[in-house]
Formats: sequence, C-alpha cells, structure tokens
Amino acid sequence: MKTVFFLIALIAFGNAYSQDKDTMEKRAKALVEALNSGDKAKYKKFIEENYTVELINRKMHQKIEGGAAPAQTQTADADALTSKVNMFERFHQDLGTGKITSIKQDGDKIKMDVAGGMQLSFTLGYAKESPHLINSLGVTAEAGN
Repeated sequence: MKTVFFLIALIAFGNAYSQDKDTMEKRAKALVEALNSGDKAKYKKFIEENYTVELINRKMHQKIEGGAAPAQTQTADADALTSKVNMFERFHQDLGTGKITSIKQDGDKIKMDVAGGMQLSFTLGYAKESPHLINSLGVTAEAGN
C-alpha cells in the first residue's frame, strides 16, 4: 500500500473555540464540488474565496511514503496559488468524481473522507474569525502499489 501525504501548513491553536459548523461543512463540501468539476478555473475560484490570504501565500509541502522507494519530501517551486491549483488537479486525477463518505467536526477542524478512484482524507482547519475561512489543509491519499 502506498500512502501519499499532502500538507499545507497545519496550524495548531492552543484554544479550542466554537466554530459555525454549518459554514465549516459548507466550505468542506464546496471543496469536493470544486475537485469533482475538473476545472482549473473553479479550483482557483474556490481557493481564492475559501482560503485565508496567509494559506494562499504559504508554500505547500508534500511527503510521499510507501512502496519500495524511501520517503520523499518536496516543496512546490511554482507560485503559491498556482501550486495549490495544480494540487487540486492532481487530486482530481487521482480521485475522479468523489463522494463524501464521512464528515465530522473536531473543534476548529473538519475531518472528511472522500472516496472515488482512491480514498482521500482531508483535515481542514478554520479561522476563528467570521467568515471562518480555511487556514490549514492536510490530505492523506491511500492508493495501491
């Protein structure tokens, strides 16, 4: 089993605070809708409307583990927004049309599993302040060898 980890600046906050669960879930579901579209313009629009400016501007990191090769860690070379759009494209290529199989709130985060061509598990962190934009994103993908 090969495991692929994508990590975009997971941020831990010391305080647990109550979030608007409906807003958080709406953004999580909109992420899946954008991925399912297969349209780079829709990926970009989703990112611009739902990510904090800090998350948009933060470089993303990817770690690949599993199989016969040793673990690899990479940092995106393209500008930050383009890197995120390209990441959505990779997810779409791997997932195809995905369906949410689980979605749960855990404090200031939503944990969501999406199944399609492969299984993607998302952890989305949200800003404390309204409108509760996404301020962190972690993704684990499970695929066969």
